[in-house]
Amino acid sequence: MVAVISAIFLCFTSSIGIGIMIMKFVSPRGNNESASVCTTPACVHAASMILKNMDKEVEPCDDFYRFACGEFLKNSVVLDNEIEIGTFFDMDNRVRQQLKKIIEESNATEPKALRLAKNLYKSCMNAPAIEDQNFNRQLHDLKRLGGWPVMEGDQWDDQSFDWIQSISKSRDLGYSVDYLFKLKIDWDLVNNSKRVIYLDEGSVESPYMDDYNNYLANIAIYFGANSTIAEEQSRECIDFKEAIWNATLSSEERGNYSLIYNPMTIAELSESHPSIPWKRYFREMLPPSIPVEDNEIVIVMAPSYVKTLDILMNTTSKRVQANYLMWRTIEESLIYLPDFTRSFFYGEISWKEEEMKSRWERCLEVVLQKLPVSLGVIYVRGIFHEESRGNIKEIVDNIQQKFRLIVQEVDWVDDETRKNALSKIDAMKIIIAYPDEFLNDSKLEEYYLNLEVIDHDYLTGISNITAFNTGISLGKWKYHNDTDWTNYGTASDVNACYNPEINRAYLAAGILQDFLFSDDRPKYMNYGAIGSIIGHEIAHGFDDQGRKFDRSGNFVNWWTPAAESEFLGRTQCLIDQYGNYTVGESKMKVRVEWGVHARGKYSRQRWLQGSLFGLQAVVHQ
Repeated sequence: MVAVISAIFLCFTSSIGIGIMIMKFVSPRGNNESASVCTTPACVHAASMILKNMDKEVEPCDDFYRFACGEFLKNSVVLDNEIEIGTFFDMDNRVRQQLKKIIEESNATEPKALRLAKNLYKSCMNAPAIEDQNFNRQLHDLKRLGGWPVMEGDQWDDQSFDWIQSISKSRDLGYSVDYLFKLKIDWDLVNNSKRVIYLDEGSVESPYMDDYNNYLANIAIYFGANSTIAEEQSRECIDFKEAIWNATLSSEERGNYSLIYNPMTIAELSESHPSIPWKRYFREMLPPSIPVEDNEIVIVMAPSYVKTLDILMNTTSKRVQANYLMWRTIEESLIYLPDFTRSFFYGEISWKEEEMKSRWERCLEVVLQKLPVSLGVIYVRGIFHEESRGNIKEIVDNIQQKFRLIVQEVDWVDDETRKNALSKIDAMKIIIAYPDEFLNDSKLEEYYLNLEVIDHDYLTGISNITAFNTGISLGKWKYHNDTDWTNYGTASDVNACYNPEINRAYLAAGILQDFLFSDDRPKYMNYGAIGSIIGHEIAHGFDDQGRKFDRSGNFVNWWTPAAESEFLGRTQCLIDQYGNYTVGESKMKVRVEWGVHARGKYSRQRWLQGSLFGLQAVVHQ
């Protein structure tokens, strides 16, 4: 079903281009302007794909989706080694193959930013060396972290254990520090000209998995624990994890900015939740440059979670606390182990998706996760065509202008709200493909100055990168948000996104290719494909979440009560209407607006371009 839904959406996106071609050809200009045929490789490829998916037996005015995409589902087969099919899936595979080729090329003289990613990838591919290094390294780290009770039994001294000290040492050794709480330095939601401390839920996954108890026990047994003790104490650990998991917010609650924005001083936090020594925790976790005094403001994102952890840490034995932290430390390393070791731990809870992936695919994912900027630079410099940015910017500008006109023409918005909306559109920035810093060797050298990754010691490289990323994340206190170009590291992603907290959209370089965009084909195809995605991202600035942020990205209500009430009423009307539709395996009702409007605007300017080969007859549909 996942594959089917994916295929429907992807084929529909292609059908937008067909719809625009129909609009082009039935315009009242006459047929002489559509006589020429585009014969570039991109046009031939696009025509081939469209013709392959079209069901020419269907009248487009009766069922446009089946007309445009009817043959796609008929002829599509999901193979045993695939979890989905579709154009986006194919694009993503193409990007990964491109990255694989270039990341496996060695060049001793290339910039450090590129060498870091290549060294990490190369060390990841050396599975035997990882197996040899891992066991003794993990044992050594466990001792430095205060020992693992499940292994040491009665020899473990609970009097010497301190969870804050243990997490602090985890950070120093290159492990994560968010097993219980997550700290971050970020823009203040209501005033993003300054940075503040955020206290959030820890990183915890659901413990409700089949055979999870055996999974944890297997980890301990592998490192030398008694099997009976391992099974007993893993059950205690799961109970502790369940209590933590049950305290986390739902996705709906996390989407409620009013609920997650709770400013408190450290003194107030200490008074409300006295079981946790907050000042010591912050001083241990944060860089010395960040002030940790009683009057320092902390944004508590999940007060109910903090309350639960305050009780849990006061009522749970140190043995269980230590076991939980040590298990989490080991779990963090499992994804970096060779296949045969991973299968011993995972047993029945292995994800089929992971089993299908080859070693190089998993190693590439590790590089993307750990060194997104480095991998993004590799993609941009080695694969992306720089000249495309100018052509895409033209599309972006036209769609933004049309969006502005739509807002001006909306009849249910009062003048004050309209003025604020137009101001937000004008202030919205759209990053195309990548930030300019990706081409600046000096900037990249400065950014990665304190990071080293060698090509024959994988686990040390992972630890160095984790410590580096933690330091970068918590070291943003003194920087303004304009310096955050590193947030766009995922340039190779086949994706686009909008961040309401800075009023910026991002079109990753990976999505600006193939059926979505090409410099070498009629512009109406690009408006119909990438144009619809651009319009989608711009619209996020005014959806049920984006509308809550102003032109600067501050969490401020810029709507008048009357306009907000009207917006909510119309939103509910849409929810009621489309909530009654059922997504079947052959139909999906959607509506596309701004890409088509912008095409109309552009066609009045200079739309004289060739048709696609084999599709001239569309004029008669």
